[in-house]
Amino acid sequence: MRKKLCSIFTLMYVETLSHIRVKEAFFFGFIFPLFIYLLFGSIWGSEYQSYKTSLLSGVIAMTIASDSIFGIGPIMRIYRNNNVIKFLRNLPMNIMNYFTGFFLSRLVSLILAIMLLCICAILIFKINISLEMIIVYIIGSILGVTMFAFMSLSISFFSRAEIGRGLLSFVFFVMLFLSGAFLPIFLLPPFLRSVSYVLPLTHLTMFMNGNYSYIWALLGWIATFGMIFYLIFNRQSMKR
Repeated sequence: MRKKLCSIFTLMYVETLSHIRVKEAFFFGFIFPLFIYLLFGSIWGSEYQSYKTSLLSGVIAMTIASDSIFGIGPIMRIYRNNNVIKFLRNLPMNIMNYFTGFFLSRLVSLILAIMLLCICAILIFKINISLEMIIVYIIGSILGVTMFAFMSLSISFFSRAEIGRGLLSFVFFVMLFLSGAFLPIFLLPPFLRSVSYVLPLTHLTMFMNGNYSYIWALLGWIATFGMIFYLIFNRQSMKR
C-alpha cells in the first residue's frame, strides 16, 4: 500500500510539473483567470462589493472547466491513438496508478490556481475568504474536475480528434458565456436563461456561490457522463 501511494504521488508530482511547464497550460490555467478576475472586478466591482465574491467563484468554476475539458480528454485520446496506453500497460506498474496520479496532478494545478486567485482577492479587492469558502472551493474542484473530465473523455472518444477539439471548444464557450460566471443569469434573454439553467458549468458556479443543493446536480452529471464514457469506451474496445 505504501509503495502504491509513493508511486501515485511521484506520478502526480511529475505530471504537475510537466503540465505547468507547458506555456499554453500555464497561461490559461494561471495568467488568464487572474487577468479576467482583475478586469471584471475592476470594472463592476467598484459599485458592487458582492460582485467581486461571486466573480471569484465564477472564475474558479471557469478555470476548473477549462483545465478539465482541454487537459484530460484530448490528451487521453492522443495517448490511445499513439499506443501510449498500451505501452503503460506493459510497464511494471499498475496503469491505474498512472491515471490516478494524472487526475491528481490536474487537481493540484487547479488548487494552486485557486490559491493565486484567492490571494489576489484578499490583497487587491479586500475580500474576506472564510474557511467555509475554501472548503466549498476544494469540494467544487473535485466534483468539477471529475464531471468535466468525463464530459471531455466522452466527446473526445466519441468523435474524431479534429472534430472533438472543435466540439469541446464550442461546448466550453457556450457554457462559459451562459453560466453566470461573469454576469448574473437574470440579465440574459428568457430563452438563453432557460438554456443556462441546465448547463453543468451553471450548476458548478451556483455551488461555488453557496447554493449547496446543486451538489446533487453535479453528482448527477458525474454519473451521467461517467456512464456515457464507459459505454463509448467499451464499444470502441470491442471493435478493436
